[in-house]
Amino acid sequence: MKKIVAIIFLFVTVFVVSCSKEDNNMGESNSVTGRWVLQEMIELNTMKEVPYTDGIEYTFKADETFTGISVDIDFDGSDVVTKKIAISGTYVLSDNGQKITIRQNGGQTLVFDIYDLTSKKMILRGKFQNFRVETTFSKK
Repeated sequence: MKKIVAIIFLFVTVFVVSCSKEDNNMGESNSVTGRWVLQEMIELNTMKEVPYTDGIEYTFKADETFTGISVDIDFDGSDVVTKKIAISGTYVLSDNGQKITIRQNGGQTLVFDIYDLTSKKMILRGKFQNFRVETTFSKK
């Protein structure tokens, strides 16, 4: 049985891929403050959607703390069991607004490249295990 805890950190663990300034499509609003719900996660090498991501979300607060919902995945033979779990911690945006560092309480510190950020959409890119992924969140 293989257990993947906190798939939300799939998108978190994901992001150490570099983006040049020319590649970033930063929108007019560079605020991550608010509730962000995962819409899609794709593997960039294959452009295939990553399964088991339903229900993942983050709420980033102005005081640089966050709360969220992740998904715990349990692969048991041919059955896949998912369970939602609550997460929280702190975050810091880089001075140029192109990276976000997330520190989960009792967990790890992860860095994301912010590929696109507008008032309604946030796209993060990076690496998870051996996969390059892109995650798209919408603001609720």
